[in-house]
Amino acid sequence: MDEISSKLGYRIVITSAQISPNEFIPGQDLSYSISFENRGYSRPLRDYRFKLRFISSNGVECVMEDSSVDVSTWYASDTTETYTASGIARLPTTMTDGTYNVFLELSVSIADL
Repeated sequence: MDEISSKLGYRIVITSAQISPNEFIPGQDLSYSISFENRGYSRPLRDYRFKLRFISSNGVECVMEDSSVDVSTWYASDTTETYTASGIARLPTTMTDGTYNVFLELSVSIADL
């Protein structure tokens, strides 16, 4: 029973991630490649938006959305099938200098609820 309850729905797990360049310059392009596995029993059913969220050590946030990523195609798999989202994004010119942590965000629009 514990295994079933721990796998209900979808369980997106990042298996690898590369973002370059390592130093971000406002207005510059960066490339990313992030691989995932869905270790749950279901695929995501909502129209989730794929976003990278950058948060600096002093709390400044920057969010970039990639509308070409279709999360609903990330089916559950016992064979550990891997999905990859990759692309090039332009950093906003308003981004400030600092050290940033990068987070993956899958979000749904309020209008879609």
